[in-house]
Amino acid sequence: MLLAEFRVGPLRLIDELAVLFLIVRIAYVFTYIGNRPTLRSILWSIGFAINIAIFLLPAIRGYLTS
Repeated sequence: MLLAEFRVGPLRLIDELAVLFLIVRIAYVFTYIGNRPTLRSILWSIGFAINIAIFLLPAIRGYLTS
């Protein structure tokens, strides 16, 4: 949120990605408990991609508003 404020990023989209990241991380915990290594790896990768997207959104804001 602070990164979006400093760089004038799309706040609503960043908030939605943050909530999605939390959902993916909670699902990750359940796959860890349920011993599902392949699904756990997929969820970890999705969470990582969401995290990268949160940090890159302010840089690509011009492409999103066009």
